[in-house]
Amino acid sequence: MLNDDVADELASLNELGSAELRRRWRELTGEPAPQVSPRLLRLALAYELQAREHGGLSRRAQQVLDQVAGGKTRTRAGQPGMRLMREWNGTLHVVTRQSESRPDLLGAHEHREHRQVPRRRHR
Repeated sequence: MLNDDVADELASLNELGSAELRRRWRELTGEPAPQVSPRLLRLALAYELQAREHGGLSRRAQQVLDQVAGGKTRTRAGQPGMRLMREWNGTLHVVTRQSESRPDLLGAHEHREHRQVPRRRHR
């Protein structure tokens, strides 16, 4: 639930003109206002005010948004049969997810294998 000050400020955003919205954005964030329409700036200000009141997005939600915004692939939750691979110091480490139970315990339900990766010579 919003406190009265935040609720009042959210309601007052509809009364602000473009210059006032940009000034309020700078006061709130310390950054120049983005070059967007007043309507979108009102929405962004409303989000910022509420995020400051309630703590904003979870770390996971922020990661997904950053990945999508950057055009990167989305990270999916592990599923049985999924293989994760990482090369480190010339050894390929492969982890295969075996089951859904206790996915938070790395190694508890995974099959691991290690293979040497041949080093390529640069010419």
